Amino acid sequence: MAKFKKIAPEEKRGERIPVMVNVAEKDQITLLAKIRDLSVSDYCRRTALQRRADVTFDTQAILTLIDLTREIRQLHATFKEAGIAPPEESMLGLILDARAAMLRIAK
Repeated sequence: MAKFKKIAPEEKRGERIPVMVNVAEKDQITLLAKIRDLSVSDYCRRTALQRRADVTFDTQAILTLIDLTREIRQLHATFKEAGIAPPEESMLGLILDARAAMLRIAK
């Protein structure tokens, strides 16, 4: 069984720094943290202290493909709501291509 190292009291993170942001800034910070596979707190701390917060290409590519797939599905739903026959074959092809790309990156 692994033993955890005790953190010295001066190293424990218990202090808060309130930061006010608007909705767009919050969304951008959240996305940037997500791309780096970090919590918002870790991302903000690293950025403020000028520490590295690297982006892995794979994570960014997968998130972009997920967003693309979501937008295609929303477009499909919009077509249906408007009573317009969506171009099923074209949209399905795009979704399958995005899914295949995600699977290739994940390997």
